Amino acid sequence: MIGKTITSKLFIGIFACSLMFNGANAQQIIDGKRFYDRAKGETPSHLPVPRFVSLKFNKINGRAGPDEDYPVKFIYHRQGLPVKVIAETEEWRKIQDPDGTTVWVHKRMLDARRTLMIRPNGANSVVLRDKPRDDSKAIANLANGVVGEIIEQTPGWCRIKVGGYKGWIRAVDAYGA
Repeated sequence: MIGKTITSKLFIGIFACSLMFNGANAQQIIDGKRFYDRAKGETPSHLPVPRFVSLKFNKINGRAGPDEDYPVKFIYHRQGLPVKVIAETEEWRKIQDPDGTTVWVHKRMLDARRTLMIRPNGANSVVLRDKPRDDSKAIANLANGVVGEIIEQTPGWCRIKVGGYKGWIRAVDAYGA
């Protein structure tokens, strides 16, 4: 009986210790670097990956890896362009742009402001509407590549601001929605 009690107490102690070290916020530190459990959704920013953000400046270098020592693969010249964060380190974010190009940029180059880019699905333009319904009044036609700011989202629709216009488009007709 004593053996079972000691074994039970030992098991409970080991289990409690494993919970302490494997908690949701636990981070492993090796050689001064933090490692996050990606399987549990842990990231350096504590934000989900993937997620959409936008480019903060008009000129941003996209690099082959997460450091300034890596060569520049692409230079972006479009502030507000929506991009998808697909991986991250403490200081760098791997992004995918609307054309599918993937590069690394410093986190300072990104803005949490949500934007989208018009990408008509088999058409030349997308109709901006006054309500989130296909039969609502048309406000404007938006050409492929137009970038707008997301104001609100409902299932299947986005309310956006582009130029002096505000209205609704179908989410499937835009990258970043």
